[in-house]
Amino acid sequence: MAYLLIVPSSPALVEELAPADPASRRLRHVARRMGRQYLPPEHPPKLDIVCSQDKKWRTGIAGSFRAWGAPHTQVGSGNFLGELVVRYIFPAVPVGTVATRLCDVEHGAGAVTAVAIDGSAGLTARAPLALVPHAERAHQWCLSVLAGARPEVPSESWLREAGIIEPSMWIELANISPRHAVVLAEDSSLGVGRFVAHWEV
Repeated sequence: MAYLLIVPSSPALVEELAPADPASRRLRHVARRMGRQYLPPEHPPKLDIVCSQDKKWRTGIAGSFRAWGAPHTQVGSGNFLGELVVRYIFPAVPVGTVATRLCDVEHGAGAVTAVAIDGSAGLTARAPLALVPHAERAHQWCLSVLAGARPEVPSESWLREAGIIEPSMWIELANISPRHAVVLAEDSSLGVGRFVAHWEV
């Protein structure tokens, strides 16, 4: 059995970038508690990471959150925001493959993969995309996917119009049938759908 750990890719998960945001603090706490279950500090397995590698999320300073406003926060390696956030949430865990698709990482027995992904970025007027039509429907669809409910998969264009910036990653998740799926936390207070969930596949 392999395990997927779904976490936000939002830079607000980094305490130095959002020190006064209680929702981000809660999500970070829940994600790290999940990590202690699947990535025990005594003998952590190698962690693969799936995240967007779009150039808009890239920094030229490896391992640094300088581009997002925290120049002194270092995680050692990584040039894309999703990978940096995963390394921040799960420090001192050896990282294996970093990919943009789940099909490109190991799914053998005991394999652990972190998926850094956010839902709609248009859930409120203060959201990065402002308030987007159908954003709430997209948010509920993301929750259904993460809960393992296998909802009907909309088109990539509809997801994008509903504020989901990385629709292809969501479609790949939606086409997996997890043996067990649990949503541990979700939040939309910053106008972006953020989730912590774990799957057994």
